[in-house]
Amino acid sequence: MKRRDSERIHPYSNTLFRELGIFDLQGVLKKDSLYQCGVENYQVNKISEIDFGILQNEVEIARYYFCQHLQIPYYTIISVVEKQCFKIFNTFLIESKIIFQEECQLTISEFIVWWRDRQPYTQTKPMYDAADRIKNSMIDCVLFENKLAWGVNIDGFSFKENQHVVNAIYEKRICTCKTAYNVSNYDPNKYFFGTTERKGDFPSWNVLGNLARTLSCRLFLLTFDTSDHSQVGVTRITNISKENGLTYLNDAKPYHTIFENNSEELKLWMHARM
Repeated sequence: MKRRDSERIHPYSNTLFRELGIFDLQGVLKKDSLYQCGVENYQVNKISEIDFGILQNEVEIARYYFCQHLQIPYYTIISVVEKQCFKIFNTFLIESKIIFQEECQLTISEFIVWWRDRQPYTQTKPMYDAADRIKNSMIDCVLFENKLAWGVNIDGFSFKENQHVVNAIYEKRICTCKTAYNVSNYDPNKYFFGTTERKGDFPSWNVLGNLARTLSCRLFLLTFDTSDHSQVGVTRITNISKENGLTYLNDAKPYHTIFENNSEELKLWMHARM
């Protein structure tokens, strides 16, 4: 099973997230102001290739509890290329193990209705860098052809110690070091209001801000670049405004606080700002 992933592969950020106990979730679907469900998507060529045994139970439990806090179901969607259909599995936690229970098998036209019932919004912002990474994704091709948007992508979330209570959401930004921006100078406020070639970032940031408020948790920004350095810039976002952009705690931009391959110090830094 191949997991849908629109994010740029970045080995150090993946390692850091594991060390910090940060999990991700591909999407949260939303209709009007109400969250509808959390989703993960995997693609197989044929039904016999479906194998939930390859998934990590700890990660699936984390995603399950994240959705529980939003009071929504957590679905795993399997795209089956050979049959051109989608299998929808609901998830349940039984005796500390996630169980996947098939709810339905949908044709493409049925799946469009299923998705639109849970998220009717159209895709208005181009995927830019992600477009090439999802060009072979059956679900993305179907959504794109029907002008439907993907859900809210959760780059990262974490729990309070020894509890499945969400204490933070994390937005991950990866700069291409060959450009003018890297960890030492990157600030997403530079792009917040858009340019002649790109739309502004308020909508994508605003959904994260609303989600953090709903969960009563913090919102952190972690910045990386594609250099060989194992470093990360970090800040906590305290407000998101269409007029004023991003407001950082103590006005500290992400490049003001950089950690070099030191997850323990970063963990302490974030803990002090929870």
